[in-house]
Amino acid sequence: MTKITINFNDLGNIRYTVTWAGNVSTWQTSRGSTDAPMLITYTDLINHHKELYFDKDVDKKSPNQIFKNHLSTLVSYLSHNGKTVDSNVGVEMLDDFDKRSRRYLEQLQLAPRTIADRRSHLRAWQASVNALRSAGEATRAHKRQQDKTSAFTEALRNAFATQEKSPKTIARQAGASTSAIARWLKGPCRTSAPLLL
Repeated sequence: MTKITINFNDLGNIRYTVTWAGNVSTWQTSRGSTDAPMLITYTDLINHHKELYFDKDVDKKSPNQIFKNHLSTLVSYLSHNGKTVDSNVGVEMLDDFDKRSRRYLEQLQLAPRTIADRRSHLRAWQASVNALRSAGEATRAHKRQQDKTSAFTEALRNAFATQEKSPKTIARQAGASTSAIARWLKGPCRTSAPLLL
């Protein structure tokens, strides 16, 4: 029996869709983690979190220290999940938050009170994410209604937005037509009636 070796030519960061009978699709990377369903970075989240909770009392030192504690917890949590503040907000703050935060808190070798504080900080961060997510969903729904963008076009745009490579590069690697991908990303034709005459 001969051994067959398959070389995937550095597809380490390319996402692929896995479909089972019980689900529609799940975006996964070679690391096994699901990538960001939100199109905001943690830097955006940090700014929102600071405005939401801490910019009210700019003269006091206490809110500044509390924010620094929140930020320290977030950076540590992101590091545990292999992310940075430049990464997009992903399932570590959304669908997988409970499991990943529990795992993060269990690995800490700190005093019980410090762990409780970190748990509280993470919950505050998740509340900020949920606030942004619900605002973003409302905005997207309104925009989709105005633009009449199809669900397919929006899903494709979101999928490409989470990639590190350009849509053209990914299309070439996948063997797809770059012009077809460009048309799909553009969405429905927006030509007005006077231009057709």
